[in-house]
Amino acid sequence: MRHRRELPGSPATPRARRIVGSIGLTVGLVAAAALGCSSDPSASPSTPSAPATSAPASPSVGAKVTIKDFAFGPKSVTVKAGQTVEFTNADTAPHEPSQGTPGTKGPTFDLPTAAGETDTTPALAAGTYPYYCALHEYMKGEILVQ
Repeated sequence: MRHRRELPGSPATPRARRIVGSIGLTVGLVAAAALGCSSDPSASPSTPSAPATSAPASPSVGAKVTIKDFAFGPKSVTVKAGQTVEFTNADTAPHEPSQGTPGTKGPTFDLPTAAGETDTTPALAAGTYPYYCALHEYMKGEILVQ
């Protein structure tokens, strides 16, 4: 019977050596792919890619409105064009801040907001946005966008 001499720190069983070898091969292939290398000698070298561009920044919150005791507070807010308005429902009932006036929902936002939740309008263009709660039409407010 032939004895195999193991190096210190090397896997002792044939199965362990296969696992370590597979891991090494996988790491090598991932590194080669990341560097644009190919295991195919006939493949042409990859061309350098353009530098990654960052995603456009999300619009900033220009004002916050709290829904409490079945009212919007403050009732009127002013933000800059491109900003958003954040609505937080601090009531125990659901509310639905909707752009427009009772009976005529506008196309800009409709934010079903459960108790304890926060939702945000999309970025707003310059103008005046009346809003109301679609579930409680007596609740009204206004967003002025400059």
